[in-house]
Formats: sequence, C-alpha cells, structure tokens
Amino acid sequence: MLKSKALPLLLTTAFAAGATATNADAVLIPAGGPETPTVGTYQNYTDVADGELLQGFLSIPQGIDTDSSLPEASAKLPAIVVLHDASGRDLYEEQRAAIISQQYGYVGFAADIFGFYAELPPEDAPWSIRGAFTGQYTNNATLFTQRIQAAVDFVQALDYVDATKVGLVGYCMGGTGVVHYVNVMGEAIERDDVPPLVAGAVSVHPALTADGPGPNGSIDLPTLFLTGGADFLTGPASMEKLESDMKAGHNLDGVAPWESVRYAKINHAFSNWFSGSYDERADARSWYSQMSFFAGVFSDTTTVDSTVDEQPLVTLSAEEVDYTDPMGYLHAPPNADISLSLPIIVVLPHTTDRSYEESRAAKLSLDTGYYTFEADAYTTNDYDMDKHLSRIRAAISRVKTIPGIDSSNIALVGFGSGGTGAMYYALQTGLSDIAAEDSVKVIASVHGHLDRVAIAMVGMVPENESAEGDAQAWGGNSRELAAASPYKPQILIQSGVDADSMKDIIQIESTLISLGANYELTRFSDTGDNFTVWGDENYNAVASSRSFHQLRTVLAEAFGPSESGNDGYPEPHDPAKGDDTTSSSSHISTPVAIIAAGLALVAF
Repeated sequence: MLKSKALPLLLTTAFAAGATATNADAVLIPAGGPETPTVGTYQNYTDVADGELLQGFLSIPQGIDTDSSLPEASAKLPAIVVLHDASGRDLYEEQRAAIISQQYGYVGFAADIFGFYAELPPEDAPWSIRGAFTGQYTNNATLFTQRIQAAVDFVQALDYVDATKVGLVGYCMGGTGVVHYVNVMGEAIERDDVPPLVAGAVSVHPALTADGPGPNGSIDLPTLFLTGGADFLTGPASMEKLESDMKAGHNLDGVAPWESVRYAKINHAFSNWFSGSYDERADARSWYSQMSFFAGVFSDTTTVDSTVDEQPLVTLSAEEVDYTDPMGYLHAPPNADISLSLPIIVVLPHTTDRSYEESRAAKLSLDTGYYTFEADAYTTNDYDMDKHLSRIRAAISRVKTIPGIDSSNIALVGFGSGGTGAMYYALQTGLSDIAAEDSVKVIASVHGHLDRVAIAMVGMVPENESAEGDAQAWGGNSRELAAASPYKPQILIQSGVDADSMKDIIQIESTLISLGANYELTRFSDTGDNFTVWGDENYNAVASSRSFHQLRTVLAEAFGPSESGNDGYPEPHDPAKGDDTTSSSSHISTPVAIIAAGLALVAF
C-alpha cells in the first residue's frame, strides 16, 4: 500500500464537483469514479490498545477553518469513517472520503486497519498468502474492532466534529469489519470514560460466513447492509446467519433499526470502480441508500415526518373508471397537461376500505407527478392467484385505453394483499412476454404476504426447465413459473423481518435468480405486516419512509422525470404547509405503476 510519509500532505487544492448522488433528471448516478479527485491530508494516529502506528486520510469540507477557536456544538460537523478492503487504504477509499466531505459537507476519514509499517502481499500473490494476511483481522473480531475504534476515537476527538454524529462505512473486508464492530461494540454503555457509540454503520458487499461469531450483547447501533445477489461471499446461509445475529441482538433489548438490501445479478465489489465487478447502477443505488441512511441517523429525528401517525389524508378529485366488473379511480397530478403522456401508478388495494387507499394514490400522484389508478383488485382469498392475475391484467388493459396515458410505460406496485398479487404477477406473468405486452416496467411488492408466494412456488420451475417431481397444485391446476423472457421489468420487494421468514425469502430469491429477474430485495427490522399503514400496530415510520424513497427512485429510473413538473424525488417536508393539497383529476393517464394497497405515504 502506497503511503505518504510527509504529514500533512495536501493532495489537491481544488475539488471538481463532478457527479452528485442524483441528477436533474431524477435518475440516480454514481457519486464518483476512477478520475474523482481527492482533497485532504494524511494523518497519523495510534491504536492505543497495542501501540500500532496507523495512517488515515482526512478530508474536510471546504471553508472549514480548523485553526480557529473551537466551534459551538451546534456548528460541529458529522463525520463518516471509511474502512478499506483487502488491498488496504488506497485511492478508492480516499476518493470516497473526499466525496463525503466535498459533496455532502461531512468530514470524511479513510481509516487504516493494517498499520503504517505493514507490508502487504503482492497483488498477484496466491489467495492462500493474501487470505492469511487479511485473516489476521477478519478472523479476529476483537483485533478488527480495536483497529476500527482507533479510527473512530481519532475522528471523535477532532474539535470540529460532533462526536455523537460519527458514522461508519466499510467495503468488502471493511464491510466484514462493520459486522464485527456491530457484534462487539454495538451495545450502548453509559459511562463517563466511554466515548459515544457511532451514530450508524453501513456494510457494503462484506465477506460473511455461516459460522462467524455472533453479538456480544444487545445491538443499539442502526445498521445497513448492502449486498449483491450473485455475491458468493453473501450466500443464503451467511445472510440467514446475519439476520439471526441481528435479531438475537435485538432480542437482548437492542432497539436500533437495521436494514438489508440485495441487488440482483450483482457480484462482490460492485461499488469499487477499480474492480472488474463494478456495476454503475448498483453503485448509484447503494450509495443513495447509504447517504440517505446517514442523513437520517445524523438528524435529530430518524424519520422524515415525526408526526406521521397523525398524517392527514391527502385528497385529489378522483374520477371513476368502469372496467368490466370492478371499478377503479384515476388521480391526475396537479396542473396535468392533457397533451402530455405521463406514467401512471395503478394501486392494488389491501382492503376494500377506500379511505386510506385513496389517500395513498393521491399522495403518490402529488409526489411523483405521474397518474395513479386505484384498481379494484382486492380478493378475500390471498391464495387465489387466478383472481389476482385476472383483476390486475384487467386494470392494466383498461388504463392503457385512457387518453393521455403513455401505454408503453406501466409499473405494478402492490401493498399487503396487493403486494402478494404483484408477486404473483411477477412470477406467472411479469417475467414472460406477457409483461412486455402489458408494458409493465416496474413491479413492486410492499409488505406483501410472501409466505403465500413461497408456498405457490414449491416445486415450480421455469417452463423451459425440467421439474423434479410434481409441480405444486394451485387451485386444482398444475402450474409452472413464467418462462424466462428477454423482457425484464424491475422488481422491488420490501419485506418486514417479523412478517416474512428468511426461509421464504431465500426460496423467493432463488426462484427469481433462476428466472434471470432484475430485483431489489429490502428487509426492514422490527417490522411486520402493514409497516406503512398509519395507525396499524405494525406501522414503522422509518421503514415506511425508506421504502417509499426506494419506490420513487425506481419509478424515476424506469420512467424518467415527470413532464408535469415534479422530478420524482422526495422534497423535505414542511409541516407549516400541511398536506391538504387538492387538485382535479381526469382520465388522462400515462405509464401505469400498479400499486397494491398497503403503502403508507409518508409526508415529505
């Protein structure tokens, strides 16, 4: 690992802003790349536990005078400690630290785990040698955590850093370090001689094992895990172990939320732009997830709207749309221009009570600038796949005939029972040529009943693969999954850990992989069914807010910015303005995003 011996060393005197987390078109893009410049200084610090000399890279926002008198507590800055991969702290981590400081206004610090005088094995050395070197830390949770804490202590001691708002992010080996740190240091201890617990931690494509050590106590540290669906280092057994450990920590009175996100077809090191496995989209989406996570834990409240339980209903004048037997309701965004073709979101209800579903559909239309359509697709029998599918397809067919709808852009989103239906559509229809015919670009399931979906898939295989044994009987008929198709809509699955078992999740993900599906699977801790439904006993404000943000970014990616004037991204919520906006609606539609009832619309 190349290190500078001269301290401090200013690497550059200016930072080219470059890419930001989002662009004007509301499509997530990477925050940096191989050419991203760095600005900062190398800083020596010591692991006081064993006296090891370490050297990190410190990047602070422009305009911060570190030589002036101590700032007031309110003026101090949050900071994020970046943990390196197996190649040691190098340009990549230094670029990430610079992006954190120059684009987000936090202090960025790329830590050193190996030590200033460490001699790393050559890059072309066999893994037996390189693995033995890194194994000193990955196989020793105590030592790894000790090194991480040395970096945290250094950053917390900086005069211009708010010691209560220090975050931690690790990549690859560093992501493994985050897992160790959460297990060892995740319990908040109230003693004068103990520094504040870090505010939050993010583990990006870590290397996990199914037999690693578990938590030492309760886990009070908010944590986010970002992994690739094709990463052999985060396979089903290791992910099941991770969830089990996090749940065990919470069972010991831990109260901090945790979340995991998996990206389809993505390999290890997907965020490292110097890696052959780099994936631009996964990097952009994971970075957005990471930085919005830190924005939450650094804020005084971890939710977008702390009064969301008393959220007033949002209304738009909805127009009834008759289609065969059921009736639907169309919502138009404010000031919709009938000469434009806009995307449409079709909402599949969780219940027959329209009061909540109407508010959800109206809020989605207001926030995204797309049309929304409340589809009468509810069925009392969640296991009746045929009825789910027939009602969904009837809704899709109907909205495509509405003047002003862009019939080439449709998204299917389901909540609760509607989320179950959305997954049925994905497995039986959405990944076949029928989805292309329907023009469905997005299929989202928000707290759908995934146990029903898992039961439906037992013994099923794609039509173009041979089945071992009998296919699962469903409604008296033998079914197979939809044949794999070149048409691949984006599937978004948002699941509560307390509602859906990891066994069912593994089965669903395995099936999606066999179909070559493009999916994003998120698991929210301490959440059951209906975690987005205001007033429900399982309502979870953090999970509701973050799930809605994910949905909006996927819709913006699929449809592009709305021509009605809204870019599809959430704006900060202004309580003074309230949420009683009303507007008229018409039969003008656009690409359909089918939203199954069950998504509580958090005010932004």
